[in-house]
Amino acid sequence: MKKLISITLSFLISGIIFAENQNLSAQMKSSYESGFYPGVVRYAEQILRSEKDSILAFRAAVYEGESLFKMGRTKDARSVLEKYKMEADNLNPETIQLNSARFYWLGRCFFEQKDFSKAQSSFFSSASVFQEFKKISPKMAQNSSDYYSFALLYGGKSYFEQADYKNAIPLFEYVISNGTKFASDDYKDCALSLALSYNFIGDAKNAKKCVNLVSSLEKASFDSETKKSLLIQKGEAYKKLGQNKEADEAFKLAGDGSRAAETSTLLAINAFNEKNYKSSSAYFDEAASSANLEQRKIAAVYRAEIAYITASDKNSGANGALDILLGCLKSEKITKPEDSLDETVILSIARYNAYLKNWKECENYATKCQKSENPEIQRNSVYWIALSKYECGEISKAVSVIETYKKKHKLEDKSILNLYAKALAKQGKYHEADTIFYSLGEKNQLDNDGRLDYSRTLLIAGHYISTKEQASKATGDEALYLSALASFNQRRWKEAENSFAKVLNSKTLGKDYVAYAQFYSGYAQYQSGDYEKSVAGLNRFISENPLHAFVWSAYMTVARASAFLKNDSQAVPAAKKAISTAKNDSEKQEAILLTAGILSDSRRFDEALSLLSPYILQRTEFGYECKYKSAEIFVLQGKMAEADKYFAELASSNDKKAALIAEESSYRRAEIAYSEKNYVKSAGLFEEYIKKFAGGRFNFAAIYFAADSLAKTGDEIRAIMRYEEITDSTAETSYRYGTEKNLVELYEKTGDYAAALSMANKMIATYGSQAVNDGMDKKAKELQKLASGKVVSNDEKIKTAEKRLAQNKKEPSKSEGNMSDALFLAGAYRNRGENKKSAEMYLDAAKYSRQAGNDENAARAFYGAVESFDAAGLYADSKATFTELKKLYPESKYTKDGEKIAGGL
Repeated sequence: MKKLISITLSFLISGIIFAENQNLSAQMKSSYESGFYPGVVRYAEQILRSEKDSILAFRAAVYEGESLFKMGRTKDARSVLEKYKMEADNLNPETIQLNSARFYWLGRCFFEQKDFSKAQSSFFSSASVFQEFKKISPKMAQNSSDYYSFALLYGGKSYFEQADYKNAIPLFEYVISNGTKFASDDYKDCALSLALSYNFIGDAKNAKKCVNLVSSLEKASFDSETKKSLLIQKGEAYKKLGQNKEADEAFKLAGDGSRAAETSTLLAINAFNEKNYKSSSAYFDEAASSANLEQRKIAAVYRAEIAYITASDKNSGANGALDILLGCLKSEKITKPEDSLDETVILSIARYNAYLKNWKECENYATKCQKSENPEIQRNSVYWIALSKYECGEISKAVSVIETYKKKHKLEDKSILNLYAKALAKQGKYHEADTIFYSLGEKNQLDNDGRLDYSRTLLIAGHYISTKEQASKATGDEALYLSALASFNQRRWKEAENSFAKVLNSKTLGKDYVAYAQFYSGYAQYQSGDYEKSVAGLNRFISENPLHAFVWSAYMTVARASAFLKNDSQAVPAAKKAISTAKNDSEKQEAILLTAGILSDSRRFDEALSLLSPYILQRTEFGYECKYKSAEIFVLQGKMAEADKYFAELASSNDKKAALIAEESSYRRAEIAYSEKNYVKSAGLFEEYIKKFAGGRFNFAAIYFAADSLAKTGDEIRAIMRYEEITDSTAETSYRYGTEKNLVELYEKTGDYAAALSMANKMIATYGSQAVNDGMDKKAKELQKLASGKVVSNDEKIKTAEKRLAQNKKEPSKSEGNMSDALFLAGAYRNRGENKKSAEMYLDAAKYSRQAGNDENAARAFYGAVESFDAAGLYADSKATFTELKKLYPESKYTKDGEKIAGGL
């Protein structure tokens, strides 16, 4: 029996997780609607840890992806949205709408990462799916975010970024024609992008379209800069049409001649982004005569980059870039940065000096921008200053620069993080460096120099963070070790064992490497089940490295491996050495429990109890664990009274530190009574568990064995009621089959042949050959005969109940019959998917139950209404019904179950 209970624990937990995830989903929606995106991510991740391919998981993934994107975590958002997809057989209006949203936010991720081709594909998929959604559920689509329009807007932007203006134009034209669907900033940006697209194509037809577009937008509520930019585009369009007079008028309306320079500057930047450096330089030349100061600074930065990019010799290119930028400083008389453009010029000078390894010059110029109000410029200045100091051997100063910046800013830039980790490693601050290396390694952002520094932090700090990809890119004698460690971290134990064997044969690695390799090798052997080799290798490690940080772990592993080998003479001493070598209370407590377990397994019960005895009165988690372990030892000794006393004390504890053990102890008392065939006692103890730990880890198991205990004591009616709690539940549980099988027997025994036949047929339909092999088909035939042809269809039952309820609903004297009919009809409607109708009938059932004085059924009916309203998407009604349930029956188990559904709404 104990083995059966143990086997079913995992299935019980999955049922609990299902109910918890409904509540998490409600909390996730609430966070989403309030705009609290970190909360959305937290709840979504909790759901996704237990859900795989369900609709609930898909909804959580889409919500999390959108929220991560809005939090600026584009890469993480993309990862989530690419991972979770909805299969075709799970499609319904909600999942189709979610799929449209998924494609849209995935497109936004690609767009943000400048992968415009993939962005286009995602946006067009979003638009296509949304059109399908509108056909299937137009009313639902009307109240949904218009991903069709949003996708077309960003589809146009994606084409524009790729200079595919021909395809961008019709999408931008859709936005302009449907302006009320878009935010004013999107509409404004789209108008300017459309005008530019017309002009970039450059033919007369599109030039006319540009003129007409700008003319149509004269009364639009745009800011002055946008209006001026549109007028410039109008002027450019007139120029392409040869209408110079109209062009001049447009430019004058825009302000002055410098607006023409603004257009040329925009065209130059666009050409640069297209890698058309010759055209870019030509446009900058065209703008030069009327360019203002800002435009001249922009030109200097781009011209410098063009000089560097196009140079065959990069040192020559960097010198050429410096000449352009230093010339700008001189001609514009810039001595210190006055704005972000000045800072961009100066920081570019720092960067090109770094390319030339002029570290002092790099630091001098970067320092001028260190207090910039522009976050990106300030961040980059910190990097160049710190790098200059690092390269000059001033490691402490490099760390200080970064840490001063870190006090006010979150470190996320991979270049700064990589430099910071390397500098910390050079200082010997391995623990601090390891944290950064871990993050970079997970994202594959470590450079080659960093990998070796990282390996040293792993050895000294005792962390196992590496991957085979990193190891394969490392050079030097440590590459083999890194590969072995990567296998270890991947839990490929046999592969790790073989790799560490090669490491141990190496003649070039230092003592520290060999010591760690000895431990890892022994532990890998333990995990792969080669216990004799593990014990021998780890004992050698302990003897050669008695003060090593992993000695305690080695003793613990030797003890466990020896226990598997049934070698108590070695297991017990190793476990006791683990107690004496523990570095803290946590390690000592773990070692004590292990030692007690090994002593108990070798039937040295008194020694085990003596070891645990000093701690059983402690009101700590460890103390409660010791008392629980002692109770289990009493069971093995056959001392059931002593075991029950300890279990009872633990079960009655209200200390939060004993919560899990109290629940398990309560269940174990009932389980032991059941195993001793004391069914009267076990029934009472299972009922006690159900009442105290409603919805607990062993809830379905307790209900099942409570019912079985009641049946074995002859209380068939109460047994049936308990079993029906399982069949009425929609949660997954491994006890459902056994429950239905037992109900067939109990229904037959109590003369309810119709119910027995219905349940037998249901089992055959649900479980197929399993039920047939259990003789359920033969049982169904017997029950058919017993029912003597009186079995009626479910539809007929529904019609009969509806007719009877309609006749009697106003007669208080028939409230019990009305209660039964209403409960039956509510369940029937729910099974047919008529959720709203089911909820309303459950409310009637609650009314009749209260009239009949049956509080248990009244609470059950209220719960049914809460669950059905929720299934119908009527969350406000679900919440209101739950509020009434909680008010009338605050201690009912149905109230606790209802809170999981409506408590978070």
